[in-house]
Amino acid sequence: MNYNDQYSIPFSTPNPLSAEKNSGWSGKKKAGIAVGSIAALAVTFFTGTEVGYNNAKQDVLEAASDTPDSAPSDADAQRPSRSDFPQDSNANHPVILSAGDSAEAPCSTFSPTDEMCMTITLTGVTPDAVCPNPYADAGRYVALDFDASMRSDIGSDFFSPFSAGQWSAITADDRKTNVHAYSACEDKWSYADLSAKFPGYSASGTAWIHVPDNTVELHLAIASAPLFTVSVE
Repeated sequence: MNYNDQYSIPFSTPNPLSAEKNSGWSGKKKAGIAVGSIAALAVTFFTGTEVGYNNAKQDVLEAASDTPDSAPSDADAQRPSRSDFPQDSNANHPVILSAGDSAEAPCSTFSPTDEMCMTITLTGVTPDAVCPNPYADAGRYVALDFDASMRSDIGSDFFSPFSAGQWSAITADDRKTNVHAYSACEDKWSYADLSAKFPGYSASGTAWIHVPDNTVELHLAIASAPLFTVSVE
């Protein structure tokens, strides 16, 4: 055997190092393919998710565009309307008085819808009255003349609406101002007869009311329930 035969490596004998190298490369190649596949799946998943989200979003927008702007919401559908509440004709539509007209006053200040104990008649309206007292506050005055009568069986807990009620002035620009009957325009304040327990079962008197210049109506209310309205334009 010559030197070459003794120390040469046959061509067909695999090289362990080469095999190991090839094996490692193959494993890395497989791992790379796996990672690439996972990445591709992830891209597909998230892309599909985004597409699905965009499709769902488009469906919502289309559904919203098909809904009229005036369509009531669930909250609106459940909200009671004004007509659902019991309506009291006197509380929501107070009597409008002109000279010669009458209104009924309730027996109880705290229950304005109870039975009536007093009849109030408006006998005169002076929209621009002149207060004769030179020391009275300057400005516009309205004078309202009343006759009032009450039942003979009235209880001791009854209070006249002229004492228990609240006057308010409504101006041309629809502003409401609380006002009061003014005592300084008379030497003998006849309004006190209307406000007190009455001398007998009837009384007459004048309410002198200091009002804003542009007042168009005067209201009298009992426990926030309107009793009557007088036009003073």
